[in-house]
Order: sequence, then structure tokens, then C-alpha cells
Amino acid sequence: MGGGLMMLCKHGWSMDLLSSSVRHIDVIIHSPNGDAFHVAGFYGHPEVHNRKHSWELLRRLHHGVNGPWLVLDDFNEVLSAEEQKGCRERPIGQMTQFKNAIRDCSLICLPFKGYPFT
Repeated sequence: MGGGLMMLCKHGWSMDLLSSSVRHIDVIIHSPNGDAFHVAGFYGHPEVHNRKHSWELLRRLHHGVNGPWLVLDDFNEVLSAEEQKGCRERPIGQMTQFKNAIRDCSLICLPFKGYPFT
């Protein structure tokens, strides 16, 4: 198996590891001035039939959050058909499960500038 997740922080900052697995890293990052940020690196399961486990993990992580939470992600899923190009159309139920997880975790998508397809 190749790949994996890694989280680094800038010199002078520190990080407390809360939990990790092959699909996530959950940390509190402390800035030099004492501010703290809850941050998760998240990698959704590449196999569609296992994505429900990713959404369950995301919900479990959310339960441990007090305050703002930034999720740096590759969910391996889209919220709408407009977010993909050239692939077979995803089933609505598959996207709905993802939307429900995003809603349940009170996450919002930040705007993206640049070429929309990578």
C-alpha cells in the first residue's frame, strides 16, 4: 500500500495528536500567540461500498470538536454532479449520503478559485 497522510506545522507552532488512522489525522494546532485550532486531515475511502465507514468516521471526529474545525480533505466524493467531468454519473443516493455527513458535521465548503478539475 502506498501513500498515507502526514500533517506538519510551521516552526514555532505545536501540535497535539488526538487520533489517527490510515484515513485521518485529528490534531489541535497551537500558534505561537496561544491560539488553538482543531484540524483534521481526512481521506475518504476510495471504494464506494466502503464510503459509509468514512462518513461514520467523520461524524465520530465531529463529536470531539469544541469550537471551529477545519477539515483538510480528499473525500473521494462530490456533492453534486457538476463537480465531476468525464466520469460515469454518480448515483444520487451516494451523493446524498455524503451531503448528510457534511450537514451532520456542520461543515461548509470554502470557495475554490482556479481550474475546477484536477
